[in-house]
Amino acid sequence: MSQRSTNPGSRRPAAALVTTLVCAVVVTACCVSGAIKLGRIKGFLSGVFELSGEAELTGTTTYSFDGELGAWADIPSFDLDELDVDISTASYYRGFVEFDVDYDASEERIEVLRAEGAGSTGALTVSFFSWGGDKYTLDKNVCYLGWAEGGDVYLSAAYCGETTGAMYCRMPGANEDNAYCESCDEGGSCSSCSMKKDFKECLPAKAGGGSIDLDIDIDIDIDVDMDADQHAEG
Repeated sequence: MSQRSTNPGSRRPAAALVTTLVCAVVVTACCVSGAIKLGRIKGFLSGVFELSGEAELTGTTTYSFDGELGAWADIPSFDLDELDVDISTASYYRGFVEFDVDYDASEERIEVLRAEGAGSTGALTVSFFSWGGDKYTLDKNVCYLGWAEGGDVYLSAAYCGETTGAMYCRMPGANEDNAYCESCDEGGSCSSCSMKKDFKECLPAKAGGGSIDLDIDIDIDIDVDMDADQHAEG
């Protein structure tokens, strides 16, 4: 006559393992902050600088554009006064480029708007770059608009579609050590941001008080026999 173990304690380690893993998932999901340091934006600016010099567009077409860069980049609060060049009389061309503009080892699909015939003499060409953040840089649902003028690099950012304001950054002379940012509300009032603080502290908040969305993908595949042992009947 055979007999199976009747000691319930022999099954507790497996049950405890499941409980521990479940708790770990819950803690991770509730407590991870989707924050990156604002200093990371220096890399974004360098990415725009590289992109402005070597972008190879695909599917370039003429583009009917009304000059509203904010609407084009889904940053409604973008202030056209941030531009030092007049693009009102330019001819526009639209295309796309695959480029790792934020140095996260994942290429972004970047929409490019090229303004030809810009400036007071109509002799300048300025390219504008628009893309969205993602889970790899912990900035999902943030929209970016970058461009270069006169050797300097510029970047604006805001939660996509929000009208609460925008962040503006500049890298004079394409030198990351001199990069700086400021946060401006919808009324145009601006304040400088510390590059050592969290990115979200410089980014105008959502109207509803939200923050950067962080995706957490956790897969757990556990196959544990949780059945209670019973005495074998002879």
